[in-house]
Amino acid sequence: MYNNPYSMYPSYGNGYQQNTIQPVTGYQAYQTQQQTLQPQTQQQIIKGRPVSSYDEAKASMIDMDGSMFVFPDIANKRIYTKQIMLDGSAELKVYALVEQTQPSETKQNNEQYVLRTDFDKAMGTINNQIHKIMEGMPYEPDANVKHDAK
Repeated sequence: MYNNPYSMYPSYGNGYQQNTIQPVTGYQAYQTQQQTLQPQTQQQIIKGRPVSSYDEAKASMIDMDGSMFVFPDIANKRIYTKQIMLDGSAELKVYALVEQTQPSETKQNNEQYVLRTDFDKAMGTINNQIHKIMEGMPYEPDANVKHDAK
């Protein structure tokens, strides 16, 4: 039937009983060792389900093993995570989507700038007018005297 070198049971392959254990060669032992040393791959699964509100995520039952449960709330643009902490309490965190708005280019720019040459020209005109006015007035050495313009 079976001719397994690892078996302690007799082999009945040739019609007669064989009571000896067959030796395991070095290569066969190497193959066995390689098969047992292969890492076990665990598939990671996100636990949770879609919800419609914070209260629904808060009321949801979760495993007591400390694994994190994720509850997406598409309508409110939020994601809730719930997990049992080491002290036995349930922690519920809220992650909200914050949309960044682009600065609008329609903003009115009310600031106006004057060129230095235009400013100097306007100030020269004003200074000339002040000098013409001052020439027509009598000189008063006392600076505290106020003139009433009429």
